[in-house]
Amino acid sequence: AFGLANLPMVHAGQQGEIVTVSLQPIVSFERDAPTKTEFGDFTFQNGAILRSGHWTFGAFSGLRILKQGREFWAVTDKGQWYRGEIERDEEGALLSFANVQTAPILNQSGTVTQRKFGKDSEALAIAGDKAIVSYERLDVVRGFDIPEVGLPERGRSVPFPFPKQELRQNEGLEALAIAPLGSQLNGARVALSEGSINKAGDLFSFVLDGPQKGTFFVKRRDRYNITDADFLPGGDMLILERRFTLQDGLNMRIRKIRATDIKRGQTVDGPTLLDANLDFTIDNMEGLSVWKSSDGDTMVSLISDDNQNFLQSTVYLEFRYNGD
Repeated sequence: AFGLANLPMVHAGQQGEIVTVSLQPIVSFERDAPTKTEFGDFTFQNGAILRSGHWTFGAFSGLRILKQGREFWAVTDKGQWYRGEIERDEEGALLSFANVQTAPILNQSGTVTQRKFGKDSEALAIAGDKAIVSYERLDVVRGFDIPEVGLPERGRSVPFPFPKQELRQNEGLEALAIAPLGSQLNGARVALSEGSINKAGDLFSFVLDGPQKGTFFVKRRDRYNITDADFLPGGDMLILERRFTLQDGLNMRIRKIRATDIKRGQTVDGPTLLDANLDFTIDNMEGLSVWKSSDGDTMVSLISDDNQNFLQSTVYLEFRYNGD
């Protein structure tokens, strides 16, 4: 007889609240060039302004796109998980963000920290069924199991044996990335600070495990700060950066760092691949994710943190990456 023992086990996490998300398509990345799609090593593919009336919506600070572009995960700097499906047409264009759910990110005790200081989750990285989240003001990293359905339950502490006194309170851990297996860093977890600099003016960054475990530095250029990072399939790293000044306005850019340069004690630098200001359809871009499409293309998605401010927007962008 077919009994319960024959049924597959489904690891369910917390049940989240359902969030209805509307989508306003972005037809061009450069506002005054509606037919232009090529931007250096990137081809603009899709974009949308995302909106919701749910009280937690917005403030997205970390992003990961999974399942060949059909599932998204995000964290907000208010301490919330987001998970949902991305529905597309036959050409891969965005149709909707569906079955979206949210729940609080739980700490090691399985509870929710109420103070902003304790729940400023700024970065998310996922490998397989494991996720890591970093907190900027606490400068801690926590690990989570990714359930098949629902959202993760309590976190666990990930060792961070680095000098926290070097990290500025509101410019601490801002980006996380996990290197591909078989690449130069072979699955190592990497954390980067937003604006914490050494005496040379370069940004504190950390390899959390593996042979290169230790502190390294990212060359800070043109007063940009780091907001997110992810690894390309071959092992090099893309870094998303942001600058806002009264003189220059709002800017974002993407730089590439060679995997072979990321070594303990080294200062790494790399070329700018994409540079955009308010002549482009951007906002306060904070999340970056690299993923593979169903056609095998390398894709890069970006999302903005609207600070839950009605003057800002949640901008979601997708590009095909054409570089090496």
